[in-house]
Amino acid sequence: MQRSYIKHEVHNGDLNPRIQSEDEDSLVLLKQIRNYLSWAPALRRKLVGSYLKEDEIIEDYSDDSSRLLSQARVSKFNESEYHIPIENGIDCFKKVCELMDAKNDAYYPIELRIIKQDDAWLSPFYKRDAMSVAIHANNTENYKYLLSDFGPIFKSFGGRPHWGKLNNFTKEEFAKAYPMWDNFLEIRKKCDPNGKLLNPYLKKIFT
Repeated sequence: MQRSYIKHEVHNGDLNPRIQSEDEDSLVLLKQIRNYLSWAPALRRKLVGSYLKEDEIIEDYSDDSSRLLSQARVSKFNESEYHIPIENGIDCFKKVCELMDAKNDAYYPIELRIIKQDDAWLSPFYKRDAMSVAIHANNTENYKYLLSDFGPIFKSFGGRPHWGKLNNFTKEEFAKAYPMWDNFLEIRKKCDPNGKLLNPYLKKIFT
């Protein structure tokens, strides 16, 4: 039997992102304010508040997902995001804001979004609507507090971590957070008994 293979090459050209957002300019300004006024949190909040317009929608796009999800990210960062049961979302967000306000070195905005529930076993939205809370730190600066300081808050409100972002959930915590965890592990083992599809991280939580 003759097989044919498709040759894949790394793209070196422009990524052709969607319309350039104002996020980057805002981040530069927020970092400058942090650098000069880290000693005066109240003054920082007042200055940032005067810059932001109330109820302003910075970005509002409608298009194919392949275009909308493609965007330029000049600033590099580490990120942790948890999906909180919708009924706990606001209380969790308030606790996160309180702690973030106490950290004079933080300057990234906190991101919120609402997602409807689904029925995928390992989805953070399995059988529950959720409010997602995302926090960030510049990649050149300390980021471990995203896990050590904020992780316990997210966990205390029943949060499930974003699979592609920083988290320190243990195998036992995943099993507690996902009702169908053991069912998934059983099927995974049957389909991949030798663990060929597991990387070092997945081995820690799936075996």
